[in-house]
Amino acid sequence: MRRFGLFIAALAAIITVSVWLADNPGSVTLHWLGWRLDTGVPVLLLFFLLCLIVVLVLLRLVRGVLGLGQALGTRLDRRRARGGQAALVQGFAALQAGDTRTALKMAETASSRLKQDAASRLLTAEASRLSGRMTVAREQFEYLMGDTGMELAALRGLCLLADAEGNPEAAVQWARRALEKEPALDWARQRVVDGLSQSGQWDAAIRAVQAARRSGGLTEEDAHRRSAELLTAQAGAALDAGQPGVAVKALRKALEEHDPRHRPAALLLIRALQADGSVKKAAEAAVSFWRTGPHADLAAAYMALFAGEDALKRVAHAEKLAEANPEHPESRLLVAQQALAATLWGQARSRLKPLLETTPPNRRACLLMADIEDSETGDGAATLRWMRLAVAAES
Repeated sequence: MRRFGLFIAALAAIITVSVWLADNPGSVTLHWLGWRLDTGVPVLLLFFLLCLIVVLVLLRLVRGVLGLGQALGTRLDRRRARGGQAALVQGFAALQAGDTRTALKMAETASSRLKQDAASRLLTAEASRLSGRMTVAREQFEYLMGDTGMELAALRGLCLLADAEGNPEAAVQWARRALEKEPALDWARQRVVDGLSQSGQWDAAIRAVQAARRSGGLTEEDAHRRSAELLTAQAGAALDAGQPGVAVKALRKALEEHDPRHRPAALLLIRALQADGSVKKAAEAAVSFWRTGPHADLAAAYMALFAGEDALKRVAHAEKLAEANPEHPESRLLVAQQALAATLWGQARSRLKPLLETTPPNRRACLLMADIEDSETGDGAATLRWMRLAVAAES
């Protein structure tokens, strides 16, 4: 509607001017370079209008020609960019497949077509790192440090480079810088914790784990589990260094403050207490752990406390441990195994009976029954039958 109104107004103006010029035609005389031109004002105005139209048409043609060149250039740029993006995709796919040669080739293609953008530099850096071209990789990663969007990727690359070159201190420093930027980075936290533990800074490593928990990088459960693992590793180092008392302290802290079901800590505590000269406390600890989590490794650690005793006494010790969780399959298997070693065939059979009545029967119980038949009766057919049942139960 607005356009229609403007059209009517313009048309009215043109008609008004035309009528006025018709009523007042006037005349114009032009002298130029010895020439004289006599004409009316309407004709002169028409001439100027035609000249204006010609100029506008020429300008439009010039703009069209220039625009055509620009459009062609834009199209070529888009084709080049698409080729560069395709090279990036192929390059990162090659990296994932471990094909560093193809990755480097695609990185060169992407760099030439995308004018060394950040993604192509990252591809070049990673491919160079994996192919052993450390200098090139470092140059690219250091350049990417100036790109906010690529800084964390560059820090990880520099950390991996430092490890590959045998410089763990530098690797830890790069990981620390990454954690300052993003506290939830799992790889950076893990590298810092590993570096601290490798250098024997156990307390600092545990503090790093707790800091990750507070920042949201670790859940409460994961933080306790990792702390228990670090304390267990600390105890192992102390035990190897002939410091069982230090080991016991660290292991009790791991089990009481972090993860009561951490089996490696429980097993090592039994060893540490034994090394500290307290077999009784070691046995009591084993019984305590057996109440909540019977396991074959725990049974082996417990029985190792009585390695020098005769077979009948070892059966008594096994019975004592089994009393803490009498119906558990591990309790039955432990007593049956010790009874077999003491040639108490009846006791071994009675302990195994409930495990053989399940469907399928317990595989380890079948193997023990094969040993019993072989040792007690020498019945090859019965022994073979139990062996077959064990194989069937395993499958």
